[in-house]
This record gives sequence, C-alpha cells and structure tokens, in this order.
Amino acid sequence: MKLKRLDTKSAYEIPVKCTITDAFTSDQLIGSDGKPMEIYLYGAESEQARNAVREKDRKYGKKKLTEEQVAEFNADFLVAITQGISPNWEGDDGSAIVYTRAVMRELYKDNDGLRLQVIRFTSDVSEYAPPICPKSSKGLSSGSGS
Repeated sequence: MKLKRLDTKSAYEIPVKCTITDAFTSDQLIGSDGKPMEIYLYGAESEQARNAVREKDRKYGKKKLTEEQVAEFNADFLVAITQGISPNWEGDDGSAIVYTRAVMRELYKDNDGLRLQVIRFTSDVSEYAPPICPKSSKGLSSGSGS
C-alpha cells in the first residue's frame, strides 16, 4: 500500500478540473468553443479553504452570523478555492465570462446550481485522488468532473 494514497491534505492542494453540468439534467454545459465549460478547484481542506475560514473567524469572531453574512462567507469561500475557469464560459446573452474573483463571487451568489455543484465536487476526496501509478507531469489534475 502506498501511504501517499492516505494523504488527502496534499491532494487538496492541487487544483482539479470540474466539468460544469446543467443543474436539472446533469448534461455538460457547452461553452462558446463547443467544448465543456470547466472550473479549476482546490479542495475543501486546501490551504486556500483554511485561509478563507480563518478570515471569517477574524472578521466575525464567534458571534452568530446573519443569513446575509453566511451567504457572503459562502461566496468568499468558493472564490478562495477557485483557481480559474476555462476560456469558453459565456453568459445567457452570449457575452464572454472572464475569470476574476469579483466575477466568480457574483456567479456563486447568483447561481445555486453552480454553488452546489462546486460544494459537492470539492467535498468529495475521490475527485482529488492522486494517480495509482504516479505520472511525472505537474499541473492540473482531472477529477471525474461532476
């Protein structure tokens, strides 16, 4: 047995590709270039995620958060674990969606389906599993994508 297969903390530090799907049909959403729309995500236990939680704790302390504050934190948390998106994202009007933290924050706040998909994906450690036979390539891994 390889002990690396037990190291989930390190696995979460490598962003993984998640293919975006329709919230109702689970069909892949196709971007402006005819290819699936993708988002690149650090794991729910990554350093980015831990920093977002520390920032919330610093900002609010132990006081109970209002519904609005919870929504703000959720959006900030998801932005913190988002490394980027594929260049083929487009809005309903056909306009290009370009990755910025501010754009992603609004997308997460306004789109329950996107928010829930990202939460589910990043909470599933199997999406971040290192290969059984390690490859020498570095960079983005590819999770199962849903």
